[in-house]
Parts: sequence; C-alpha cells; structure tokens
Amino acid sequence: MASGAKPFYSDLANHSPIIVPKHSKRSGGDPPLSGRRYRVHCKKPDELEMYSMHVTVKPLVALLLLAVMSGCSIAPKPGSGGQWVGHTEAGQASYYADKFQNRQTASGELYKAGRKTAAHRTLPFGSKVKVTNVRNGRSVVVRINDRGPFVRGRVIDLSRSSFARIGDISAGLLKVRIEVVR
Repeated sequence: MASGAKPFYSDLANHSPIIVPKHSKRSGGDPPLSGRRYRVHCKKPDELEMYSMHVTVKPLVALLLLAVMSGCSIAPKPGSGGQWVGHTEAGQASYYADKFQNRQTASGELYKAGRKTAAHRTLPFGSKVKVTNVRNGRSVVVRINDRGPFVRGRVIDLSRSSFARIGDISAGLLKVRIEVVR
C-alpha cells in the first residue's frame, strides 16, 4: 500500500474497504502506486448485502435449475421393459439377507422376503425378468424394484423366496441366466 493511504478497517463486518486513487486520471504514465495519495471508499452496508446476496443466490439458482432438469430426464415407465425385452445376461445370483426385511428399496417399496422381487444395476424398475438356474433348469419370474448387486460377477440379487424356488438357500450363490420378458 502506498504511503499516505489510510484504509478504514474499524468495521469490516459491515463495510468493504476499497482503495482507489485520489485522482481518477493517470498522468504521465505513472505506475499505479508510485507516490500518489490514495483514499479508501467503503461500500455502504446495504450495497454490500446486495452484492453478497447476488454472489450466493446465483449459484443456488443454477444448482436448483440443474436438479430440476435432471429430474425431468426421460426414463422408461415402471413395468415397461421397452428396449430391454429379450436382453439376457449370465452370472451369479445372490439373495437378500434377512436384515433387509421391511427396509426401503431404491424404488421406494419395502423389501419383503416373500415377494418375487429382485435388484439389478440397470434394468428399469418394474421390469419382469426370468431368472434360470443353469445347473438344474428351474426358473422364476421376478420384478425389479431395487438396485444392486454391486459385487463383481453377480448380475442379480433375488428375494429369499425367489432364490429358494430355483436353488438351495444354503448355497448362497447360484449360476444363473436372466432374460427380460417385460
């Protein structure tokens, strides 16, 4: 800061000091702080509040707009396999542990071990999937209502009753083939 410049710092919470040259026109190509006298102008509290509100509201509006736009994305309606009908995958199937009984799934429903439901990473909620045990040929049709499994090699998490229809619960994992039927 140049000599002679005396900023007013007594009330920084309400004022924002701005150092400006005493004379607005430069003469003779002097560097900005070369021996000139400077004075401090403080913004008025109401100007500062409007400035800070403008700075904080703008990003919030942008964030809100982004959230609204992402909520309006085009997604298949529940129960419509659409482009997925006929899609097949092979891998391992697991089943939900008992501790998940009555907990909310990604679709908002409560998990019930007795219902024929399942979790898949990408299939639309409401899709009907035929799950076939490749060892014994037994199959079950389940409805996708959750996301998962997030373990490498696993393609679907079945409800306990669905898993029991096609294999032995004590096995824990089954080799399966899945096909979207609706």
